Amino acid sequence: MWREQLVVVEQRIGTDQVAVRDFGPDERATTPIGKLGSRPLLSADELALEYLALRLLLSVQPRMLLIDEVHHLLAGTAREQRRALTLLKTLANVLQIAIVDVGARDALQAISTDPQVVSRFEPTELPPWGENDTFHALLLTLVRGLPLCKASPLANRACAQLLLRRSEGITGRVCWIVAQAAKHAIRSGTETIDAELPDRVSPRPHWQPV
Repeated sequence: MWREQLVVVEQRIGTDQVAVRDFGPDERATTPIGKLGSRPLLSADELALEYLALRLLLSVQPRMLLIDEVHHLLAGTAREQRRALTLLKTLANVLQIAIVDVGARDALQAISTDPQVVSRFEPTELPPWGENDTFHALLLTLVRGLPLCKASPLANRACAQLLLRRSEGITGRVCWIVAQAAKHAIRSGTETIDAELPDRVSPRPHWQPV
C-alpha cells in the first residue's frame, strides 16, 4: 500500500520565547534547530540562528509548520511582537508550505497587528468535545498509550460522560485527567482506571486537591 510520509515541524512559543531567536542557552536544544538534529550553537547570534533554522527546514522539506501557543506573543514587547511576525512572514515566503498557528482566543489578536500576516490565515475555532464516536476514538487512543497492566474502561459511556463533564470538553483537560488517574492507578497498585477514578482527580493542571 502506498503511503505519503509527511514531515511536520512543531514549535511552541513560550511566554518568554516570542521567536526562534529568543531562546536562552539552556533552551536552544528545544528550538527547531535542536529538533531537526543540529547541534545547538550556544554562541550564535540571532541572524545566524535564523539562517541555520531556515536552512535546516529547507533541507527536511516539511509540508507543514505548526506553531503552538501563538497567544503568548502578547507577552512580548511591541518590538518583539513585530520581530516575531516578521519572522513568521519570512518563514511563509521562503518555505512555501502550510503554516498553522495554534493558540487560545487571544492568538488571533496576537497576529492581527500585522495585516500581511493576518491575511494569510483563516481563523478556525475548535469546538469542545461532545459524546460521539470521535471522542470515544480519542479515549481508546489514550488507553492504548497508558503504561498500565490492566485494561481501563475509559471509552465506555459512563466514563466518557464523566470525562466530558469534568473536562468541559477541553482536550488538554481530558489528557490531564487521564494522566493523573493513571498515576493514581499505578501508585495504588490497581493498574487500571475505573469509572469513578477520573472524578477524584483535579481537572486542571494548576492546582491539586488536598
